[in-house]
Amino acid sequence: MAPDGGRSLLFYEEREDAVVEVGGSGGAPGVWSSRHTGLAVRGQTDLALFRGDPDPADVARLLRGAGVGGREAAGSGPDRDPPAPWPPVLPIPGAQELVRRLAETTERLSPGATIGVRWVAFRQVVTVARPGLPLAGDVRQGARVRVAAGRRGDEAVAEAPVSTVEPALTGDCARLPEEVARRLDERRRLTTLPCGEHEVVFGPAVGGVLVHEIVGHALEADAALDGRSWLAEAGGAEVATPELTVVDDPRRGRAPWKTDDEGEPARPIALVREGRVTGYLHDLRTSRECGQLPTGHGRRASYRDPVRPRMGCTFVAAGRRHPDEAIEGIESGIYVRRMEAARTDPRTGRAVFRVTDADRIHRGRLDGALAAHLLIVEGRAALRSIGRVAADLAFDRCPGSCLREGQALAVGVGAPTFRLGSALAVFGP
Repeated sequence: MAPDGGRSLLFYEEREDAVVEVGGSGGAPGVWSSRHTGLAVRGQTDLALFRGDPDPADVARLLRGAGVGGREAAGSGPDRDPPAPWPPVLPIPGAQELVRRLAETTERLSPGATIGVRWVAFRQVVTVARPGLPLAGDVRQGARVRVAAGRRGDEAVAEAPVSTVEPALTGDCARLPEEVARRLDERRRLTTLPCGEHEVVFGPAVGGVLVHEIVGHALEADAALDGRSWLAEAGGAEVATPELTVVDDPRRGRAPWKTDDEGEPARPIALVREGRVTGYLHDLRTSRECGQLPTGHGRRASYRDPVRPRMGCTFVAAGRRHPDEAIEGIESGIYVRRMEAARTDPRTGRAVFRVTDADRIHRGRLDGALAAHLLIVEGRAALRSIGRVAADLAFDRCPGSCLREGQALAVGVGAPTFRLGSALAVFGP
């Protein structure tokens, strides 16, 4: 750690964001993009100064004055002084063609449906200087395409990652229109269940949203230090079945990083191992206060925002069961294919989720599509009821932006198929 405990820090970023979207095949795709550079300087008292689009010469001079002890190894960061004005690098023309072709194919496969295709991408180059330490840096980038088709207030959605270098209509991306059309047809006849407690099975990947909310947020170390975590009091106590292991690994997922926004190497942390709380996500401040090593989870949404411990890619580790075992024996329940968080309270572990795509489980089999509904879970009861964890671990099939204290960051989730013993389902009129 730096001689001043990591308090003094210079953070410089170059960032480009872009969105390309179209509704149907009749019009040209709309384009939104932005680019900026930004500089933040934090002193030993944690007070910070900010400057947007700084002169590169000023940044280089500040780096030299920061007492930087050397350069990172080649390939681990931007081994250079901050550059002169930089050109756009995101492939917007290629994305426009990709979005147009996906919209045409989806419209052909889902005639009469309302079509929407959206490509979102970002690229961020980060340089961090701390007194007495080598210059640290990272290049982060990611792109994703979303295809949606809807009829009569209901819709089917599918997403896939794509290259930030050259978007191509291949692999998972090429299959999105067919996947959406098939699911939209399956959702022509929707049913509901009586409001109340139900057994719930989460399909591959989607259960990661659950643990992100009720486990991940409660084990971000600043929440624990501030008394806002229902899991902090658990220590090493058993909080879940031994089948459950929850990991956060910032190096994988839709928006990975190798070095965090304070220059610390990112590393995987087992938050829950075999049912017991085993770790927290730290930035430099919380690690200093807890007397523990940083975990490389110090993040900020932009150079103007304060650093906080934040999740990267939070997932349930693969189990040993076959996915079919999660459904076996359920007389009446819910099989969740897609959901998003609506509200969570890390102090109590209570969370509300909006399920946008699910099937009814009837006598151990999937039995038709369910209308959109809410799931309400209580953290303590939910974790203890998780079981039948399968071996089919998958990642990122749901919305991937986490908003906390006004800072939105791209995150990843993952999970195998698993069963939740009970959750309160609320269907609309």
